[in-house]
Amino acid sequence: MSVAFLTASCSQHQVGDRACTPPLIAWNKPHPHLGPGNIKIRVGLDHDGATYFNGKAVPLAELPTMLERAGALENPEPVIVLETEMGAPCSTLDRVRTLMAERLACGTHGHCDEGMMTVWDDLPYTGSGVP
Repeated sequence: MSVAFLTASCSQHQVGDRACTPPLIAWNKPHPHLGPGNIKIRVGLDHDGATYFNGKAVPLAELPTMLERAGALENPEPVIVLETEMGAPCSTLDRVRTLMAERLACGTHGHCDEGMMTVWDDLPYTGSGVP
């Protein structure tokens, strides 16, 4: 009787693979409740490097204008959340972060978050003062 073992292997990392830089120091992580009336705007980046604004695919060249419009909103000021898909190109991620930092003054106003906001979407808020 003979027994054969088949092994599966993971794909090999190509030379030069690395983790992207961490989120910018002044940015926050998304949190479960932004407060009554707060606006949340999503900027997305997928594994192919395509960019999104509130779920709609937009060319990277159009993102600066969209960010400027979002940054001009007041009362309440929006929180802009950058969500990235695993495997997103690091160079594009760095470019999107730079655009957000330049157009939204993320370092001084603190209205930029990076992480997955979607995990909080359907959870009820039961904090004090809100029924």
